[in-house]
Amino acid sequence: MRIDSLDVFDDALLRAACQLEAAANAKASPGWQRHRNRTSNLQLHGEPYFDQSLFGQALDCFRRSLSIRQSLNLPEDQITSSRLAVAAAESRL
Repeated sequence: MRIDSLDVFDDALLRAACQLEAAANAKASPGWQRHRNRTSNLQLHGEPYFDQSLFGQALDCFRRSLSIRQSLNLPEDQITSSRLAVAAAESRL
C-alpha cells in the first residue's frame, strides 16, 4: 500500500487515536473495552510507513499504540510488541 492512499485516512485515524486515549483515561465509560482491539490498528497503520523508510511517521503510530496499550493495561505481549516496534523505528532515525 502506498503512502498516498494512507494519507486519506490520517485524519480519521488521529481522531480515533484521540478517542482511544480518552477511553483509556476514563475506563468507566461505556464500551471502553471494545477500544482495546483498535490499538492493533494503530500499530498496523505504522507498518507501511516503516516499510517505506518513513520512520518518523511510523514511530508516531507505534508510540501512540504503546501509550494506549499501557493505559488500558493490555496483556504484556501486546505492550512488548509495541515496545519492539518503537525501538525498531527509533534505531533507524
